[in-house]
Amino acid sequence: MEYIDNSLDSAEKLYENNASKYPYKIQITVTIDPENKTVTFADNCVGMDKDNLLRIVQNIGDSNKKNDFVTNGQFGFGIHAYAACANRMEVTTLTLASRVAYKIKVDRTAYTEDGEISDPTEVAKDKIPFNSGTILKLSDIDSEWWKEITPQELKNEVEKHFEQLLARDNLEIKIIYGKEEEICQPFSYDSFLGTKIEKEVSEMERRGVKSILKSPVRIYLKITEDIVPNKRPIFVNKGRRIEEVQAIKSFRAKSKYRTGLWGHNNLTGYIEVAGLLSPTLPRDDFERSTNRQMVYEEILAIEDQIHEALQEINKKSESANMNKLEDLLSSALSKLARQDYLRFRTQISQGSDVNFTELEGSLLTLKRKKVGGRGGGESTERDQTEDIPVVETQDQTDLKGKEGKKSGFNVEFSDREQKKADGALIRSDYIEGGAIVIYKSHPDFKERVKKTYQGEMKITERLISYLASEIAIHYKDKFFAVRGKQPEVQAILSQRKDLFVDIIDFSYQLEKLLQPFVNKSLLTLESVDDTAENHGE
Repeated sequence: MEYIDNSLDSAEKLYENNASKYPYKIQITVTIDPENKTVTFADNCVGMDKDNLLRIVQNIGDSNKKNDFVTNGQFGFGIHAYAACANRMEVTTLTLASRVAYKIKVDRTAYTEDGEISDPTEVAKDKIPFNSGTILKLSDIDSEWWKEITPQELKNEVEKHFEQLLARDNLEIKIIYGKEEEICQPFSYDSFLGTKIEKEVSEMERRGVKSILKSPVRIYLKITEDIVPNKRPIFVNKGRRIEEVQAIKSFRAKSKYRTGLWGHNNLTGYIEVAGLLSPTLPRDDFERSTNRQMVYEEILAIEDQIHEALQEINKKSESANMNKLEDLLSSALSKLARQDYLRFRTQISQGSDVNFTELEGSLLTLKRKKVGGRGGGESTERDQTEDIPVVETQDQTDLKGKEGKKSGFNVEFSDREQKKADGALIRSDYIEGGAIVIYKSHPDFKERVKKTYQGEMKITERLISYLASEIAIHYKDKFFAVRGKQPEVQAILSQRKDLFVDIIDFSYQLEKLLQPFVNKSLLTLESVDDTAENHGE
């Protein structure tokens, strides 16, 4: 990232001097050679003259970008990052005005008393594949570092770190690994449906004093209808990612909603601080300043608006996720009901297959057996069937399936309040036809529901016990109504204690089936069958 950043800084000068456009296609290439174990960074940007090349190599921490508002570098350590993972670095650079290119070699011994840095050597201009730019080659890389180099991982990192710059026209960052090539792509916020919240701040006021900004602070946030994985809002400085908003400690301390908002799965976007804030060296915070306070105030001013929009998303999401839980409970209950050979749920069974024959003109006919006896003698299929034209109608009742019964109950959740005659709230109810309804508005349900900071519902041990108990009551009530005359069931009904034990046993069985889902978010629910397989049941 340091070396790609250096190339981008060089390209930034061209960009700013050409009315915020690159004057030609900027190409930054990272070439990984797995045979010789080298990594080469090449760009066709501005390049360096001999004096600049010597200064950045010989004088650590002496960067001419320290006070440059346009570029990103400030510490002057970047070019020496190679020493963390490799023994040797070779830099070749050419400016447009220079008649020759210059090459210099450095190794890690340069940082010891005995180490030396070679003098720059001249390279013929026609040996360089561009009019100006820099080639930096790392070799003798530590074996432990080499194991971690993969083109896809590097591509992902570049796209994450430089997403704003990659969106510019005429810029290409390419990864070459052996014979593989990967072109880094910008992230497309427009590919996700949702609501945008945009704000551009060109001036700020602190204690009655207004400041005009050299470059505006841009806030671009999007509340998406679908979850965007691993793409929470980030702070960006001059097009480079700093860190996720929720991870910046000083901002999190000021935020009203903290990770509940900034870590929400349906919120993405970026906040470009445009050089107004300086990241600390570990890049996990911004240095304390008046500017930092003013930028934070601009962001905090729209937190309520973002929170309100996310609450609407939470409501829609909860409704869809509760459907998952309904399916899970219905499926678990069906497994137990099959053991009792009880069929409670009404459903439409599919009819038998119909044999269609395609005729000329794409007309369809339905073959069916002829009405009446077969008659004597041998007969063919043509003798036994007749062709009936198929006519499309609004109500094709002849082709409908028949009503059948399915094991178990459907389990449904309702937002309604149901009360007894004395005004007491009802926890659950049974609807004839096979549905057990759990009322979410009941306080006993609410106190057993836990939610993440982002508002996602989690399944808890207490919730599982509650649901198992409520479902067991209605299941066993129906069970005894259907099987009450059987001797083994009569034996249970005749003993009050055995009756209670039977209900509790069923509740425990249902709890056991649901146990694998404890502490899971509704977003990640699997089916009962899938979970049973994963647990070897």
